[in-house]
Amino acid sequence: MPRGKSAAVVDCTKVQPYPPGLSATRGCHPEAASTKHTWFCAYAGLDVGPAGSKQSAMRQQRRTEYLRRGRISAPGETYFMTACVAGRAKLLAEPRRAAIAKAELLSSPSAGDVEWLVGTVMPDHIHALFVLGHRLPLDRLLAKLKGNITRRCGLDGMCWQENVYEHRLRRAEQPEAYAFYIYMNPYRAGICALRDSWPWWVCADPQRFEFCGKWCPNGSPHREWLTEVEEIASRIHHGE
Repeated sequence: MPRGKSAAVVDCTKVQPYPPGLSATRGCHPEAASTKHTWFCAYAGLDVGPAGSKQSAMRQQRRTEYLRRGRISAPGETYFMTACVAGRAKLLAEPRRAAIAKAELLSSPSAGDVEWLVGTVMPDHIHALFVLGHRLPLDRLLAKLKGNITRRCGLDGMCWQENVYEHRLRRAEQPEAYAFYIYMNPYRAGICALRDSWPWWVCADPQRFEFCGKWCPNGSPHREWLTEVEEIASRIHHGE
């Protein structure tokens, strides 16, 4: 085994491409305020809380400034990122949408845009580990990812948090630790039973990571990994 954020809300229609006829003045998708998904009925703790409060908006605005500081777009470097749905609305809990988001993280890089390493789709956010390509700068790549998911999901007015949390791995940091953290995210959040494999996990090359060769036959984690991921989370830059 390896041993190794919130942001201001903006209408995603300002990010190209977006669904035809979408107006930048229209509000969030209705499900951003109230969602009633049944996908996770076997799991616990997925009720959508109130969004859009003044206190929440102020907190998001403050953190946006920190997300923008020190952002470096370095081709060939490895990045960890988290992209959240506005208000942490669980719009990606619906299986069809989760499958679309997963497909984007499995997509072949276009003209050297990116090499996706691992990723997972959570009900209200996405984690990914990737190597930045040479064609698109970091901010445009992340905007393209969010825009593609929104367009393919057909969510008229779906909102994302304006800024994506991203961290460029330094030489002393191991991609293995970040990949393991991403893999364990649904189990750590308590939305997937340890006996099950998370269907929205993505890994382009499992042989690249040591833990992938040690999980259970069905791709689920060992119970002791819950303890290990907490130790790893305490020393990596994940923004949560």
